[in-house]
Amino acid sequence: HKKEKKRRKKDKRRKKSKKRARELEEEINSISKPKQPMTAYQFWASERRAALREEGITSFGGINTRLGEEWKAMDGEMRQPYNQRAVKAREQYKVDFDKYLARRSKVINDSSVSSASLKLKSPKRPKKDPNAPTRAR
Repeated sequence: HKKEKKRRKKDKRRKKSKKRARELEEEINSISKPKQPMTAYQFWASERRAALREEGITSFGGINTRLGEEWKAMDGEMRQPYNQRAVKAREQYKVDFDKYLARRSKVINDSSVSSASLKLKSPKRPKKDPNAPTRAR
């Protein structure tokens, strides 16, 4: 009878710790990662796309082909404002990403659950191509 009581207590503790771990995983994974910053081309294309639609180009491929041609033809001076916006966006992304990492690590460190028992979402590495050439040694 004594052994049965001990076993029940252990099971209760295990269930509680599993529940806490699950809640913590959900909290960590719910912290949204900031989006990648837009490039100079993306800033320019988002403005130019509407004008191309007004000109009568409606197909996705047609618009993108025209955008690519126009972007290549632009000189550095015309691209400058978009490059500046892209640099600002990159800097803001770095700040936001650092905040994201700080929040995520704070949640992990403040928890009473061991980080080894957590199943956190992590970026997946692409699989290696078996047909890729090997590096010379």
